[in-house]
Amino acid sequence: LVRIFAAHASIALQNALTHRAVEIRAQMDALTGLRNHGTFREELLAAVQREEHFGLLMLDLDDFKAVNAEFGTAIGDEVLRTVAVALRSAIRSTDLAARIEGDKFTLLFPETDKNGAKVVLETVLGRLHQDLIRAGWPVTASIGSVTTIEATSPEALLRQADQVLYEVKKAGKAAVRAAETGDANAAT
Repeated sequence: LVRIFAAHASIALQNALTHRAVEIRAQMDALTGLRNHGTFREELLAAVQREEHFGLLMLDLDDFKAVNAEFGTAIGDEVLRTVAVALRSAIRSTDLAARIEGDKFTLLFPETDKNGAKVVLETVLGRLHQDLIRAGWPVTASIGSVTTIEATSPEALLRQADQVLYEVKKAGKAAVRAAETGDANAAT
């Protein structure tokens, strides 16, 4: 009877571990190992609902399509994995990094104001450019961020971060810009 119970307990434990592993894989981007878009949106919604002060960073690789065209998608994939490693090494354990599409990444920084976000942005950009240059890839990154000072929707925050990122790219790329929600004059 004890052996039967032990066998059932072992099977139940194995099933639970397998289920948890499947759940974790479903939250991750298969190529980079960062969180995926869906998981990031859930975390962003939770942060908005908690009405906490946080920073939202949006990063896009400059001229990434040219890397894929010149070197092939295998090298392009390696560039994306390099970005993921650089992001993980530049952020705190409480921060969340995600690949949301193609060569676009987002980061969520709890308890971060506009000045703190600017420091993080410059750290991330510096680390990333250093890693990309070391690897010899002709690609840079542009980063836009917003910090929330009032509760708003995840969609509005993502749109504003994307707008700030667009302004960086329009101004010449390979730079950072930080803004606060509702801030018409983003700081560079």
